[in-house]
Amino acid sequence: SSTPARPPPRGDKPLLTLVVEQNTSAPALARAAISAFCETRDIPERALATVKLLVSELVTNAVTHPDLEGPANVRLLARVEPEVIRVEVTDNGGGFDPIPRDPSRTGSGFGLFLVDKESVRWGVDKIGGTRVWFEVALDKAD
Repeated sequence: SSTPARPPPRGDKPLLTLVVEQNTSAPALARAAISAFCETRDIPERALATVKLLVSELVTNAVTHPDLEGPANVRLLARVEPEVIRVEVTDNGGGFDPIPRDPSRTGSGFGLFLVDKESVRWGVDKIGGTRVWFEVALDKAD
């Protein structure tokens, strides 16, 4: 399990930038883009599977909960750092306060539960929309 944290200072430009319309095709487009990005960078299979799952969950959240303040787009940013792959999913929503979810509960909130469980760090920012970011370890022992 990870803990929400403040994002580290932003350094280099992301190596993947994708903007998609906030509709039901967005999760599949985001998964395809992150898969292609990871496959060209020799990302371990376990990390790739985790990143694809979390991207799908977060983009689906953006589509399912459209609290829009501007164009209906979802932006996906990703970059590989020495120990992690960092991914950000941003929409034009007004933001939310992440609340820990009881895993036995049914209904909404499972996407953030997965982000918390599967990432090493994550957080939510409310600047210029809603940005949820996470980092997945690049453990080479696959």
